[in-house]
Amino acid sequence: MGALRWLLIGLVLVVLSGCEGGGSPVDAMRRGLERHPEYSVILNDMSSKGLFFHDYFHRYRIIFPENGKKPGEGGKENFTQQMTDWVKVNEDVYTKYKDSLGMVILAKKADGTIDTVPQPPLFQFVGDPRFGKWETDEKGNQGWAWLATGMILSSLIDEAGDSFEKRRHVDYRHYQDYRNSRSQGAPYYGSRNPQGKPQYGTQGTVTQKTSTGFFERQQARMADQKESFAKKVESRMGRSRPSSSSSRSSSSSGRSSSFSSGRGRR
Repeated sequence: MGALRWLLIGLVLVVLSGCEGGGSPVDAMRRGLERHPEYSVILNDMSSKGLFFHDYFHRYRIIFPENGKKPGEGGKENFTQQMTDWVKVNEDVYTKYKDSLGMVILAKKADGTIDTVPQPPLFQFVGDPRFGKWETDEKGNQGWAWLATGMILSSLIDEAGDSFEKRRHVDYRHYQDYRNSRSQGAPYYGSRNPQGKPQYGTQGTVTQKTSTGFFERQQARMADQKESFAKKVESRMGRSRPSSSSSRSSSSSGRSSSFSSGRGRR
């Protein structure tokens, strides 16, 4: 377990060092995780600071097989995870992934292929007999049923909650939509509700439940901006409004001038 701990610390250092000079932390993690047979990197959180000149930050959740082995070797289907510290990223990287909060933005599949198109957590494991099987219900509807998994994958399933039709069941139609998106190189954000909201990504209904910190900071930021704008408007109106003494002086001067004019006409 000690060796694993140092390995995880090493991964975080790779991420941080790879970002020096404005490099992409995603590229750095891809190099650092090269030795692992499969993994998922989730954009766990993101933040920006500053009103006019912004600094941008990401935080990642790295999931990979326990002890660096493929799940199934030794008869154990389990993963471990590492949460990175906040990592400063450049504006281009932040913009690229601004719609991908809570999604897998880098993955290595069991066959060794690398996937860099954002996708929901867990979907890369659908169809893998190590983690579940296809079932058909009494109405003829087909879906993917998860088998008992290790703690990390189980927690991801629980976080997804009602995004699955039967909580631990992926509807085959949704999986087909996912595959169609992948074939076109496009992110898959899940099905949409009657209001047009997707399940995954920054605007997703699932993400709003699992990434509460991001949305709380976003609301606080909007409130600060609104308050700052109101203070600026109030300050400008205060400078443009004449003082009461000036108003009285101007009024008095006007009456005096008018009176003098009147006397002169008589």
